[in-house]
Amino acid sequence: MPSDADHPFLESLRRKIVVYAVLYTLSALLLVSSLGILPLFQQLKASEEDSLMQAAQARTLAIDEFLARVSEITVQISDREFVRSSLNAWYLGTVSRHDIQAKVKQNLQGIPLLSEEIVGVSLLDRQGTLVARAGLSIPEQALSDLAVRKTKTFIADPLVIRGRLYLPLTTPVYNETQEWVGTALALFATHKLQRIVWDPAVLREGSDALLGQMREGRAEIFFPGRLGEIEAYNFVLDDPLYVGAMTHAVRGEAGVVRSESDRRAVADIIAYAPVVEANWGLLITTDQRILFAGVNALLISVGGLVLLLAVCGGGGIFFLLRPLTREALAYSAQLERLNHQLQQENEERRRAEEGLRRSEREWAQTFEAITDAVAILDVEGKVLKMNRANISFLSSLSSNVLSERRCKVHYGLEESDRICPFTQMKQSKKPEHGELYEPGKDRYYHISVYPLLAEDGTLWGGVHIAQDITEQKKMESLKDEMISSVSHEMRTPLTAMLGFVEFLLEQEVDPQQQREFLETVHRETERLNDLVSNFLDLQRLQAQLETYQFEAVPACSLLQEIAQLFAVASKRHPVRLDCPPNLSPVRGDLRRLQQVLKNLLSNAIRYSPEGGTITIGADEEEGAVRFWVRDEGMGIPPQALNRIFDRFYRVDDSARRIPGGIGLGLALVREVIRAHKGRVWVESTMGQGSTFYFTVPVYGGGDEG
Repeated sequence: MPSDADHPFLESLRRKIVVYAVLYTLSALLLVSSLGILPLFQQLKASEEDSLMQAAQARTLAIDEFLARVSEITVQISDREFVRSSLNAWYLGTVSRHDIQAKVKQNLQGIPLLSEEIVGVSLLDRQGTLVARAGLSIPEQALSDLAVRKTKTFIADPLVIRGRLYLPLTTPVYNETQEWVGTALALFATHKLQRIVWDPAVLREGSDALLGQMREGRAEIFFPGRLGEIEAYNFVLDDPLYVGAMTHAVRGEAGVVRSESDRRAVADIIAYAPVVEANWGLLITTDQRILFAGVNALLISVGGLVLLLAVCGGGGIFFLLRPLTREALAYSAQLERLNHQLQQENEERRRAEEGLRRSEREWAQTFEAITDAVAILDVEGKVLKMNRANISFLSSLSSNVLSERRCKVHYGLEESDRICPFTQMKQSKKPEHGELYEPGKDRYYHISVYPLLAEDGTLWGGVHIAQDITEQKKMESLKDEMISSVSHEMRTPLTAMLGFVEFLLEQEVDPQQQREFLETVHRETERLNDLVSNFLDLQRLQAQLETYQFEAVPACSLLQEIAQLFAVASKRHPVRLDCPPNLSPVRGDLRRLQQVLKNLLSNAIRYSPEGGTITIGADEEEGAVRFWVRDEGMGIPPQALNRIFDRFYRVDDSARRIPGGIGLGLALVREVIRAHKGRVWVESTMGQGSTFYFTVPVYGGGDEG
């Protein structure tokens, strides 16, 4: 027990402990509460913003449905027989404007039955000049601003006519031979569109909705945001917050922007969403104080409750520690002596443990350095030790967290459909081997299990080793695929050649038919020769058995020769040459570069079944000449762009029934260009064509050696 002389010091120390403990407890409670409440507060604010954005997106969907419906009505008007015949007659010059106007007024009486929003229909010729109209007409100045399009229905921006807002739509009109003869223009009232934007069921208190577009860097709003306001149409907002939100919306984006300023005369948070049908944007605006009012009230109430709980907790700690500290300080001297003895014992134990840890570290480093997946198990299936490679191996078998049962099933310690090497080893007490395939990851593993025996021969466990042999399996599969593909592609021309030759030997045919058969045999022979040549060339290039004769090759002369060679290859595929005359010569093997261009042009013709111009050209960049072959064909899917130059890879063209090869042509192109120290790539858009590029260093660039 402490002496009386120690009482003042111990009493002071006890008071400090109690005070510091209370302050620490209060601080910790407040800190933990803040860390828990603030993220929740931010999440609630984000939820409110998401709700505002979802309201904007829901409203744009309704606007898109309205625009799709009026577009369909406009197309129905353009498909009317009297509309097509009237514009065709005007286009051919066989009828006067007066007769067309009379015919149109007579036949357009039933047009409003298509929709109550239709207030006027006009027919325009190919130059955009008014031919006939019925109902409300568009002023000539506004009519001249509407672009005449002959490809699809066009939704123009709303117009103010006689103090009201109307929506004009144009659609092309074609005659029976599908020749464009003019344009049908329908004028729709916008009261339903305004009701969609004004819908009070979606807007919150203090919110507003604005529909508009971007014009000359400013946000143009078609009509007021709330019903009952002054009818001001097509007014402009140049506030940066509105301009930024509208810019994102017309780009097809949806989101929320807010102002960082606390002093704004207008709304300081805006949700925006795109109107896809017309390239417009919808803005829903509100005040942050109104939007987050509920969240702020919740934060204040929760914060007050947390503060009250922290004060109560601090008081409880105070009354709890007062008697405890008195007894704790009484035994502090005894604890100090015991602590000194323990330190001496710990020092001796530390020296002994240090030697053990050093030995364990050496073994652990060696164990972890093994690249194969190694695990040590007892006979009951409990994993005693495994290295990092084995953890990765087990992770690859399942995306779930590793469990003891999963390990037991894998190692063959529970019932399974397959006999694991570990189970066999338990029965034989000898090393066992096997193979494992994981279908979810498409990986193959070679499994080896070695027994762990006690001195008396009792089996107490085993060492399980898994080696990844996926690449070896893939090489074997690639070899089989190559043999299968080459055999199939060689069998096709050989079958045709054999059939025609047998027919010629067994049947008497006239000279003309005999020539046609021989031409077919010749084509199939050339096809077979190209197949074998590409295959052998690719193998020699990859084995580095091919020698190159590098020399100065004129780029334009090379392209002209290839263009002349393919000029008569297909009447539907004219070849256009784009080559400036002052290009530097390239350092290359002429024969191999010709082979590259032939392969690229053959692919361009094959994958352009509908025809189209094929352009070959070149230009000069720093230290190299860039060549290209461009077609207007089917295009290449984005997922195939990174694999198009792999051996035996072919784009799936079964829908177009395009005759394919075995995927060696582009692989040969890549190998040749690599040998020339250049690079090759492709750019493509589905349905619009593809462009293959490759570069070759200029002659005299320092690589001649």
